[in-house]
Amino acid sequence: MTGLKSVSPATGSDAAVPPPPLVVAAISLKAIPGPDKASEVVAASLVWSSAVRADAPTDTQRWQRGADVKHFSVLRKLDSAAWPMGLQALAKVREEGLSSVKR
Repeated sequence: MTGLKSVSPATGSDAAVPPPPLVVAAISLKAIPGPDKASEVVAASLVWSSAVRADAPTDTQRWQRGADVKHFSVLRKLDSAAWPMGLQALAKVREEGLSSVKR
């Protein structure tokens, strides 16, 4: 390539190449002040979709149905506090369960 002026749009069979897949994600962190005044992360949530189009607007019907949107959340039990009241029962009702990791 000799310079920017030598770049031209693709034509023929090269022009029909679809754009690469695009994954979009958003993360949310919730923190509280710890005993030493440093922030401690107590919850994190992630939502992502692999159905985002890079070449055209994404179909809003797919977003509203939620079929292409995935998510999960994690909570950290604080040393000085119990789980929020009713959280374990709610997790059992939703059949998602709670997992805990011992330090």
